[in-house]
Amino acid sequence: IVKYLDIPLQHCSSKLLKAMNRWGTRESLTGLIETLRTRIPGLVLRTSLICGLPGEGEEEFEELCKFVSGTGIERAGVFQYSREEGTRAAKMENQVDEEVARQRVERLVELQSRVLDAYAGELGVDNRNRKLYILDSGGVCLISHDGENEKLEYTENLVFALSTGLISAQYGNPYPKSRLEVVNPFNNVYRTGDDKWVVICCPEYDRDYDKIMRLIGREDLIGDERLKKCDDINANGLNPEVVGILDEAFKKFTRDELLTLFKANDLACEGAYEPLDIYEDEQVWANGILKKIPYPSGERNVPSSPVNFASNPDPAFVVGGSQGAHTVELMEHLGYSREEIEKAIADGDVEGEKKLRKL
Repeated sequence: IVKYLDIPLQHCSSKLLKAMNRWGTRESLTGLIETLRTRIPGLVLRTSLICGLPGEGEEEFEELCKFVSGTGIERAGVFQYSREEGTRAAKMENQVDEEVARQRVERLVELQSRVLDAYAGELGVDNRNRKLYILDSGGVCLISHDGENEKLEYTENLVFALSTGLISAQYGNPYPKSRLEVVNPFNNVYRTGDDKWVVICCPEYDRDYDKIMRLIGREDLIGDERLKKCDDINANGLNPEVVGILDEAFKKFTRDELLTLFKANDLACEGAYEPLDIYEDEQVWANGILKKIPYPSGERNVPSSPVNFASNPDPAFVVGGSQGAHTVELMEHLGYSREEIEKAIADGDVEGEKKLRKL
């Protein structure tokens, strides 16, 4: 049995956790992890963390970094806070600049990769032939080297990173989400006339503006004072207008035509896989990266974990119970009495079994 727990902490700052209406403080979270590691030797922990939450200053971010390195969390999904209109967080003061939040994601991912390297070293795994790259979009890719060649390891690492999108797409909630508010419209995804997606990555907006407008047939916008400077479109809220111009223009091209055009003019552009495309990829099935799991409503595609153990190289996947279905069992295994468990559930410290409401 793999000793693995996924605890979505989101952050460790006591101030931010309180603002999010979440349980715990940095001290209590650190104590929880220490208790778990003491009671379960060899435990592997994963968590989800958010950078750029409203009110997160450099002090709170440094606190988060020290928490990650100090607790030795082996795996972490690091995400940039996204402001959603109509939510309580969107109305909070001290919103963090998007570029600052993006840079914090990069820094935390790099820090966590060093923690993972240390853990891999304890297991005798050599990670030195791998490099982690942070994309302008905030995504992460892993490149491996065999001494002569480079290989993008999307098959295991990137598919696992897209777990949420891969699963939710089957239930009518497709990715990607809205991308009208990106800081640089030339670092974005667009749909072409043949209903395919492309990713363009041209970080020098001001330099490439006239070139791209010429290539897409919008000579009337070359030199446009309102739109030609990235700082100006952000200051005046014109990002959606530029994205709309590109949306309209790209629909006149097939994906192959647009890729050929951009690459011939030294502009970074690649085709983008959607979750439904990945379901059709023979490679993910041949390598066991996606698994078909029998649910009561029928088979569903679920990404497997990229963490493999020699003692359990091909784990069986079974459908679990409802949220909290195993809370009592796990707490009893950790040595809690029945009275302590019932009190923890009553106080809201843990969740007991909770059935999902049928939509």
